[in-house]
Amino acid sequence: MSSSLHDRPTATELLDAVASTLDNNVLPAVEGGVRHDVRVAANLCRIIARELGAAEAAVAVAGRYQAIVGDDSLEGAELLAAVSRMVDSGELAGADEAAARAAALAHVTAKLAVSQPGYDDSATS
Repeated sequence: MSSSLHDRPTATELLDAVASTLDNNVLPAVEGGVRHDVRVAANLCRIIARELGAAEAAVAVAGRYQAIVGDDSLEGAELLAAVSRMVDSGELAGADEAAARAAALAHVTAKLAVSQPGYDDSATS
């Protein structure tokens, strides 16, 4: 279920439509360097759509990191730096270290789902 308050089409659907139009209608009609530009634009639309779709995963990962650090006010780079300091200092042990490793794996997996969709499928087969 989407948490969006907006009606359809969603931002993701709009970006997918733009990417499809670029691939199916514009790309065949252009030549040379413009073809490259059209491919790049279509791929950027798809990346942004995947980022929008990964927002819930990002919130979940941030929550896991915040629980490890014990500070729900930290976000982004500050939050990652705090976790990193805890790992580097040896402050995390046992279950806390396992939780940090699991959160880091979820973080990297979520990032790969945006930048390299299908990577986790090929890595496990």
